[in-house]
Amino acid sequence: MIPRKVLPGETPDFSARTHGAFVDAVEAHRVQQMEQTLGQGRSHPYTRGIVVQVLNQSGKVVPWYGVLELGDPRVMNGSQLDEVGFKQRVYLNGALPSADWESHTYGITQHPINEDCVGEMLVEGIVQVKVYIADTESLEYHYAIPIEGNVDKLEASPTGLFEILWSEKKVGDDNWAIIRFPVQIPNRHFELKEALVLGGSATVLLLAWDGDSYEQNGTEFTIYDFQKKHSKPATTSGADGAFGIAQYWPDRGEWEISSMSVPMHFNALAKGAVDSGDATYTVDNLEPLYGCYSHVLNSAEEVTVTNRFADDIDDNAKVTITWNASQNIFQTADITCPA
Repeated sequence: MIPRKVLPGETPDFSARTHGAFVDAVEAHRVQQMEQTLGQGRSHPYTRGIVVQVLNQSGKVVPWYGVLELGDPRVMNGSQLDEVGFKQRVYLNGALPSADWESHTYGITQHPINEDCVGEMLVEGIVQVKVYIADTESLEYHYAIPIEGNVDKLEASPTGLFEILWSEKKVGDDNWAIIRFPVQIPNRHFELKEALVLGGSATVLLLAWDGDSYEQNGTEFTIYDFQKKHSKPATTSGADGAFGIAQYWPDRGEWEISSMSVPMHFNALAKGAVDSGDATYTVDNLEPLYGCYSHVLNSAEEVTVTNRFADDIDDNAKVTITWNASQNIFQTADITCPA
């Protein structure tokens, strides 16, 4: 028997069989809709991407197009694992954004979500969001990052998880932007000021593109030489350091050197005779001529160059100096005595 619709003016007279068939149809339709949407995430009518359910555990009311850090899925206890609700729904915990944004994933809310309530969040795609632009230099940034403890907006950055496709160009908080996320964290350009030994780590300065060149923006981070390919002496005051590119590895949560300029060689004049018994030169008796990294001697700070030769060296001899990466020292490569 196929149930028919009740016509206007008729009194409903459902048999148990008809009522049961109606309930079964409603439940089957509901399960089908859940399988097509919340099970794998679904497209939101106003966005382009994947939306899932999130439990707001940030301790704040999150606005429409707010930011939450995504945590573990909400898993029911063992006695409930076979229930339809668990099979069809994906719930994630949502927390306040933290400082180490590189190690986490994030989502953008699709409506306001009260504290300890469940709502919808975009976890991948293109969406609107508020972006904080700190200064005029930040107007040139093409990425954004979460702000620690802030659920209202992102911050423009030279690198980040969110790519800014378009934004208002105003310094301050109230900039609407259209973003795409998540994106692979782009490589970072850096300048190395302190010494780096093979296989070691060092603090470097982030270089951001200002529209014309890469310039320091005051941000520091740590790089690692896991491949044991790079080393560099300390840079003297006021001189440029070694420039390089670092790649982020999410499994370690660390930035690894992918390439870096290294000291090659430079030339100097010996100022004063050096006899065969002297093991080293210092800045006091070497005068730089030209060449890469000759600036290491343009300082009052002591720079030591190891003499590999047992011969006496005359005043005004031309000395070629190289960097020995395996021993982390400058050493003589060649000496040309004056005519």
